[in-house]
Amino acid sequence: MTIGEALKEEQDKLGLTEEKMVQGIMSKSAYSRVIHNERNISSKALVKILFKNGIDIITFFSKIEDTYLSESSKLEKKLSCAIGEAVNNHEVDKVKLYYRIIVNSDVSSYLKKRAKLAYYFLDNKMKYIDDDLKKSIIADLNDNDNWVLNVNVLRLFSSALIVLPHRNVEAEISFFFKKINRISNISDEMIERYATICDNYLHWKYDYCTKSKEKIKIDSNVQDALNYLKKLKSSAHNIIYIISFQYYLALFSNNIERAKEIKKELIDVGCNLVVKNWPV
Repeated sequence: MTIGEALKEEQDKLGLTEEKMVQGIMSKSAYSRVIHNERNISSKALVKILFKNGIDIITFFSKIEDTYLSESSKLEKKLSCAIGEAVNNHEVDKVKLYYRIIVNSDVSSYLKKRAKLAYYFLDNKMKYIDDDLKKSIIADLNDNDNWVLNVNVLRLFSSALIVLPHRNVEAEISFFFKKINRISNISDEMIERYATICDNYLHWKYDYCTKSKEKIKIDSNVQDALNYLKKLKSSAHNIIYIISFQYYLALFSNNIERAKEIKKELIDVGCNLVVKNWPV
């Protein structure tokens, strides 16, 4: 879908005339040429139209991205979604297939690293992850001062928690919270990505403490992760993270029975895949 086609679709949904859609921004004739794909529109005018009419920018751009993305970006998006879905569904054979495709495709190094981690994790080969991969992931974080705003690096960090050295995970997660606490106007998609980081970190932390026989306690990083999940607005997208807050709060408070109850309740309503790998 082109920008013009997307604007016309939004205009029709709002029940507006062309004149009302762009009043005070551009002429009706110029706008008419835009929606008929006869002329381009400046980014400034486009944003003004979207804001003026209360059109969600993220939703709008999701409609047009396939038209304007490069072929390599389209491929990356397709493969990223495919392997992500296979991981979520614990489909080992599909993860192996997508891993082989990804490593031989013209996609970013971030996706290739994520694919390798996913493949090794589901195939129980984590002990074979080489130090060079770990070092390269740490370099990806250290070389990007604003990696908390970079979707590709966020996804890589979330996947890499289970293989990075303990000190690096704690340092990076501390940096993560310092950064996101200063950000305002976070999109719903980014809020969910940050919730995923918190959820994965809490899982990693509990496993680490259990295996290393460290005392399980609510330290500053754990508290920050719990606080983030606790403050999420109630919505369909956030509900599993809100429940996981209750689950991990119980775990880190050594209320194991309560944690087991929460997990059982989710399994009883069909959320088996979601909680399959939860610690207890």
